[in-house]
Amino acid sequence: MLLCSSGVVLCLYWSDSAVLLLLLIWSGPITFLLKEKSLRNKDNRKHHVVPHIVGRRTFQVVRRDRRHPRTGVESDIQELWQITHQKNNREWVNEKAKQIDDDISYMLDESYDLENPLTPNEVFLFVREAMQDREELTKEINVLKEKLEEQQTRQEEELAQMKAQLEAQQAVVNSLIARFDNETN
Repeated sequence: MLLCSSGVVLCLYWSDSAVLLLLLIWSGPITFLLKEKSLRNKDNRKHHVVPHIVGRRTFQVVRRDRRHPRTGVESDIQELWQITHQKNNREWVNEKAKQIDDDISYMLDESYDLENPLTPNEVFLFVREAMQDREELTKEINVLKEKLEEQQTRQEEELAQMKAQLEAQQAVVNSLIARFDNETN
């Protein structure tokens, strides 16, 4: 049964063939491809360091939507960053997003004293590049940590094997000493 918005109750009865058809569709290759794409997207989202709040819209779409209707003036990159990474209550989506905004503000403030101050877009590119460099270094450090842990595990296993061999050899030596003592007595 299904209650419509008009208050009319509709009765839906599914025939066995309709249910079977739906099961075939849901278990078919198209569903498999959709699930595969969904899992790939889910994995990609895990790698996003700084999530944004505008869904599937890109920076360019948000920038175009925020353009002033009469003057055509677009928001600068820092304002766009704030629009796409702050919730309605002005809270940042995470600390990294806030840190990037703080870095942009700091660099802009510092560059105002220069003969040719940096534009917000230039600063954003510097900050993004620095963030990517940090991420790459972090990845490299993590890889090195994993390799070190693997090497440490291998060495511990080798040491355990050597101890076992040493104990076995010590047992043989002890039995030979005991045999020698028995024969000499």
